[in-house]
Amino acid sequence: MKKVVLISMLVAGGLFAASLENSTNDELYKMVANADAKTLSEVAFEIDKRAGKLKFEAKEAKRGLKAEIRKKLDAMSIADKEAFMREFRNGYNAQVGALSVAEAKKLDIELKDDDEDGFHKKFKHDFKGGFIKDKDAKGPHMPQGKE
Repeated sequence: MKKVVLISMLVAGGLFAASLENSTNDELYKMVANADAKTLSEVAFEIDKRAGKLKFEAKEAKRGLKAEIRKKLDAMSIADKEAFMREFRNGYNAQVGALSVAEAKKLDIELKDDDEDGFHKKFKHDFKGGFIKDKDAKGPHMPQGKE
């Protein structure tokens, strides 16, 4: 009898988890009002899984794009690379400039700067948590307005 109860609890738990995976975000939000702590923990975990998956997919998309751009740039002469990256940054920055400040912040999109490899980095941190030196090794690279 105990085995039947245990198996039915496991099946019910599995079905509940599957129903959470198939629920929309709005459906999950509506569950919160009447949820006990266990259910709420499962809903929160499902939301965190979804957010983590989206973050991973975004990182992979950016990595893939950067890898393809690097391949393209590696096949170019230095002068062609510089001209290409200048045109790329101008086109990208024109699109960023068309966004409202609120929209750009929400999307976490910033203007492309003119760094040495042609890719924008918000902050150039070293692995020890500090700022790395500028190209000419004079002083730390600090984001504007953060000094």
